[in-house]
Amino acid sequence: MALERCTRCQNILFFRPDHIGDLLLTTPAFCSFRKSFPDAHITAAVGSWSAEVLKYNSYIDELIIMNLPWLARGSSASYYKLIKQCAALRKECFDHIFSFRIAAKSALISRLLGGKKRWGFNVKKSRWAFNVQVPYDPQKHVVENYLDIMETFGADRSMNNGLEIFISDEEKKQFNEKFSLPGIYAVISPGAGYPPKLWITERWAAVADRLSIDCKIPVIMTGTKSEKPLVREIQEQMKGKAVNLCGSLSLRELAVLIERSRLLLTVDSAAMHIAAAVDTPQTALFGFTNPVQWGPYPQRDTHIVLYKPLKKALSSGNMEQISVKDVTEKAEGLLALYQQ
Repeated sequence: MALERCTRCQNILFFRPDHIGDLLLTTPAFCSFRKSFPDAHITAAVGSWSAEVLKYNSYIDELIIMNLPWLARGSSASYYKLIKQCAALRKECFDHIFSFRIAAKSALISRLLGGKKRWGFNVKKSRWAFNVQVPYDPQKHVVENYLDIMETFGADRSMNNGLEIFISDEEKKQFNEKFSLPGIYAVISPGAGYPPKLWITERWAAVADRLSIDCKIPVIMTGTKSEKPLVREIQEQMKGKAVNLCGSLSLRELAVLIERSRLLLTVDSAAMHIAAAVDTPQTALFGFTNPVQWGPYPQRDTHIVLYKPLKKALSSGNMEQISVKDVTEKAEGLLALYQQ
């Protein structure tokens, strides 16, 4: 059911008030739609915590901050403000609303926004909110599912550049002036918003020592303010030293840090998706989440996933199945690419 292409402007809302990684994973859909329908007016509704992802993104005409309380993770949000905002946005009479989250509560909010046509996935718990439903395939990457919606609408799915975050030369200059860092370094970002995604701290310490002591690559640890105890625990177990920038970086500064780095080591996290967007080599550790769906996109030889699933998921998320040797071998292999 492809929408007939036309030259008149369509009033479009991309409803994506999710986490940082989720918004980055939607940027290929933004690109595909904009290139296919350059005259459309595209508004993106996003959370305040992830809005910086779309700075300098020319695919979006208008940005609306919309904080869903159950996704806020400490940011300011209230149900009263949310319902009031929904009523105001409903008056915008959007021609099409695209919703990419399959959760029921988010589907309810997209339903409250009105819209002549509401596009979402044909998933039992949320399909009732959409009058145009697209099949969701859990056996393929979520980005491909998002592009399925775009293709069903009539956009050319091939007209995308993968994950994107646009960093200006001025931002890079300001970063270099603010932080005095070595010319070559590796970044370890061990934190994630969901505890079962975390790896064992003493193993992170052993990997950091391998890089900093044996490979002579300075290590920079990063993460959010709430992840400071995690990073501190790793540092305390290290024999060597690492620069601790945990809680010191904005989202944009984190993107510059990762872009400049020789290597990123992380888990299923926003940092992983940023590395994919700026094409920094990385090794990402996965436990209970499926990298086929949520791994770096698109797949590249320099974006390595370590994944050792068990038939029965453990409460720890299966992360203990990944050894220090597993990680150091992959990390050293990626570092060797620079020496070829």
